[in-house]
Amino acid sequence: MSPKIDTHLIDGCGRCSLYKTPQCKVHTWQAELKLLRSLVLECGLEEEYKWSQPCYTCQSKNVLIVTAFKSYAALRFLKEPY
Repeated sequence: MSPKIDTHLIDGCGRCSLYKTPQCKVHTWQAELKLLRSLVLECGLEEEYKWSQPCYTCQSKNVLIVTAFKSYAALRFLKEPY
C-alpha cells in the first residue's frame, strides 16, 4: 500500500480549490474509494500514485485508476496501445 494514496484519501486529490476541505470529492466518496482500493489490491496489482489519483499497474503497464467524481466513485480501466 502506498503512503501517497493514504495521504490522498485524507487530504484529497489537490486538483481543485476544494483540496483539504470537507467538500472535496475524495471526502464525499472516501468509504467507497477505500473499498475499491482494497478490492483492487486483492487482485495483486501494483499500487502507484499518478495523475493525482491511485493508479494500479501490472508488469509496469497501467491497468486502472480509482477516482472520485462529483456524483460517484469509479474504477476507470485504461487501454494500453498494443
